[in-house]
Amino acid sequence: MSQLKKGDVIIDAIGSNTTRHVVIFEKWADSAHTAYWAYEQRGGYGTDYRTRSYGLSSGSEYKAYRPKNIA
Repeated sequence: MSQLKKGDVIIDAIGSNTTRHVVIFEKWADSAHTAYWAYEQRGGYGTDYRTRSYGLSSGSEYKAYRPKNIA
């Protein structure tokens, strides 16, 4: 998580189709890396661009993934 780059995704893949969740990392919100700016789609809200901290706490179910071979 500490090496996130623009376009990385942070995913909670555990649970059902109503509890799994993904956000797209854009940039760190602060130099301490305690929050980041991300794109997120939420039911009833559409797409948000806001600060998140998913995956930054110890034991979080959110994990970072870096897409490969995107042209």
